[in-house]
Amino acid sequence: MKTSRIALGTMLITSLHLVACAQTKYDPMVLPKGREYFELRDGLSNSQQKFPETQFEFIGACEVAMTPADINRMGFFYPDMQLCPIPGRGNPPGLVHWLHGVGTGSGIGNMPTQVFEGSMEQPAGRLIFIKSQPEFFANPNGADGTKWLMGICRHSPQLLIGVCHVESCVSAITPGQAHCRIGIAKSVNGGDSWSYLGHVVCTDGDIDNWNIGGGPFAIKDGYFYIFYNRTGDQSAAVARTGFKELIAAAESDSLSAWEKYRDGQWHPTSAGDPAPTSSLNLPNIGNHNQMKFCPLDNNFYCAALGEYSTKTVRLYRSADLIHWTDLGALASGFEHLFYASMLDATGVADGTVGASFHVYFSAEMPESPPGDSGPGAWGKANRRGYYRVRIELKENESGKLKKEEEIE
Repeated sequence: MKTSRIALGTMLITSLHLVACAQTKYDPMVLPKGREYFELRDGLSNSQQKFPETQFEFIGACEVAMTPADINRMGFFYPDMQLCPIPGRGNPPGLVHWLHGVGTGSGIGNMPTQVFEGSMEQPAGRLIFIKSQPEFFANPNGADGTKWLMGICRHSPQLLIGVCHVESCVSAITPGQAHCRIGIAKSVNGGDSWSYLGHVVCTDGDIDNWNIGGGPFAIKDGYFYIFYNRTGDQSAAVARTGFKELIAAAESDSLSAWEKYRDGQWHPTSAGDPAPTSSLNLPNIGNHNQMKFCPLDNNFYCAALGEYSTKTVRLYRSADLIHWTDLGALASGFEHLFYASMLDATGVADGTVGASFHVYFSAEMPESPPGDSGPGAWGKANRRGYYRVRIELKENESGKLKKEEEIE
């Protein structure tokens, strides 16, 4: 199997402590999952155990996860979003249920969503279903737009919360019919179908045809954070709502109150609010990425494109979700690299990662047949597949950083 050049970042983690219950060592299989994890993270439980400071280093290897042929077999013609693991699904253990939206479908039309089952090594195992937008998304509040389900939070076995990228919306402020939104959805049947509850943020000025990106979310100190592009590509902004309020509103098919971050403060906002926001220090955090919390060091990690680049995927870290550090390139030298997602090496998709996890991303594959089925500037869309990089956190007693390597 041919692989691509890998530029391994130089990264260091210190001040290790693990939030867990009565554990004497780190074991990703016994980390609190689902609702229990969120209660611990939000300070609702006093059962915390701290561990000594340890240093780690990152090691990566790149391999093909899905070829263009795999993608066609799962019912879509090209990657149109990151691979999205569905929390709480997958049976037997070791298999993951993956979600992909739109990318056109095999004869179904209506901007479909695909769910399929496969391993972490080979996600394209068997197709579970393809559903059109009306089949997959109920719309109890009559919101407009075409929806991509970009990130999924498991509150409980009975309730999933989804972060949606939405296009083809109409604005009450500016003309045009291609406005973008970030919205919230919920599922009460394990992700088989969803109710779209409504839009929560738009781009600054609500300008037509500005791609809002979006997908990453995080939970910290009782708040649910979402990240998006405030002025189109590569201009990350953040908004938040109370997590308890979000859940209570979702249970009644409504939305909680949201606020945007600007100039060091949080300001009330709504879906059509054109007020400006502040860009985060790393502009690509708001793209179609995913974000995970690591209890090993109490930091959040986001895999995303390199700054203003579609040839590199990088890893970023933050303790407060506002100030981010670029840890370096995970993979480089690709063409048409876009969507990135993350999954713990246990295959548990609960919003956390442990000492070993994978980053998946889409890129053009050199072995693909020639052709150009992609719309407009996308080009060569039918030649794209998904790669994955494995990241391991290992002890590094000297504190020295791993040298850059190439995988041939």
